[in-house]
Amino acid sequence: MRLRSLFTTVALAALVASGAVAAPAHAGSSSASDPATPSSVSISVKDVKNKAGTYTVDQWVTVHVKAPVATSPDPAPNYPLFWDVTVMASGGPSCVAAGTTNPRKPGRVLYRNESHATGGGSWTVDLPLEHVKGAAPGYLRNGTCTLTATLRVDRSPDHPGGGHHSRVVATTTFSIRSATSVTRPRATRTKVAKNAKVTLSGRATYVRADSRYHYQHRSLRKGTRLVLQQKVKGSSKWRNVKSVPVGKGGRWKTKVKVRTTTHYRVVARETSTLERDVSRVRTVKVVRR
Repeated sequence: MRLRSLFTTVALAALVASGAVAAPAHAGSSSASDPATPSSVSISVKDVKNKAGTYTVDQWVTVHVKAPVATSPDPAPNYPLFWDVTVMASGGPSCVAAGTTNPRKPGRVLYRNESHATGGGSWTVDLPLEHVKGAAPGYLRNGTCTLTATLRVDRSPDHPGGGHHSRVVATTTFSIRSATSVTRPRATRTKVAKNAKVTLSGRATYVRADSRYHYQHRSLRKGTRLVLQQKVKGSSKWRNVKSVPVGKGGRWKTKVKVRTTTHYRVVARETSTLERDVSRVRTVKVVRR
């Protein structure tokens, strides 16, 4: 089953639940279970690329529920069990839902309930986004959000095993990130003698999303660390050389000692607010004089 959950530009959610027996999870996914029922819930979520315009994150959230099924042709007196699942997110302003179906429960991404006749199921949720200049606010703020799936399972007292109520919670995170851009390094010389020193330089920017700069490229903040990498002639692997700080105007500069023909590139590392980017390659050749 596929469910589209409509959001405005301040998409996503607003309630963190707690509970249950959670299994180890990798980034962007989580699962939890209740052996007494038995039942379980799992969720996985994609990060959001923050950009201007109208676009959709297809299958943004995937939810899977397992619940007991009826064991008798007449389940009502023998297996009266019901479940419901709610998926919500929490965090900064862009993690607060606007297009919820229930204004009293802001932030609900998905709500589904079933009777004892079903054993759960799987669903995906698309995330439509629209970032238009002049809208209110017309953009997303970057950062990390928490996504929580809460499964509630109820079994009435006339069940042979007795009454039961459980609350199973699976929690994970996702990030809203803007693109970064690092230029191809410039070199003061591209043909040098062995062991010569060369100055490399360049500029790094990111896409800023706020009311003043609506998805415009701006300089990375002063002090942001980039990684200078090199690959010497004959090698297939890139190696980290040094961490290089960004200065005023997003510009950086550093010196290297060139012992043999070497390829250089600069990497902007992924953070909770910015995407990773790798520059084009600059080659400095060592030649005989």
